[in-house]
Amino acid sequence: MMKVRERLYGILFSVVILGHHSDSVYRGEWESNVDWCYWDYPLIELAGMTYGLLGCGNIGIHTAEIAKALGMHVIAYDGRQREEALALGVEYVELDELFARSDVLGLQMPLFPFNTGIINKENIAKMKDGVIIINNSRGQMVVEQDLADALNSVSWILQLRMLKHSLPAHQ
Repeated sequence: MMKVRERLYGILFSVVILGHHSDSVYRGEWESNVDWCYWDYPLIELAGMTYGLLGCGNIGIHTAEIAKALGMHVIAYDGRQREEALALGVEYVELDELFARSDVLGLQMPLFPFNTGIINKENIAKMKDGVIIINNSRGQMVVEQDLADALNSVSWILQLRMLKHSLPAHQ
């Protein structure tokens, strides 16, 4: 379980820190910059952002611990509220509110019929522009074409680890 949350935050950190900046440095843009500290775009600051958990079981609780340590507000949608999550200050919300308020949306629940294809055009439309989606669950939770359409629109959404046939669904 710890490896899952460590991997998740490794992905999140690489998204907010390394992606564009690393590419820009490799292109030589840092060398031609007059400032020693080089950034050519605003940094993404996690503190103050809202981390939305779609699923708040054991992995979700461990994820919430780190998000809280980073200064993030944590909200969650789950079929049941866990005392451990409440003790951390996790706020349970309805699904539409989760989509609307999340700056980072972590998918971390087993695959069930109700959440198969839950990241679809209708729910993507409810999300903030610039939301970061990290699929720490099953690829089948995402409608790939709807996500591709969103990526090609004015808003941008990032989807990581989307393996449609990664593991069998929960029975």
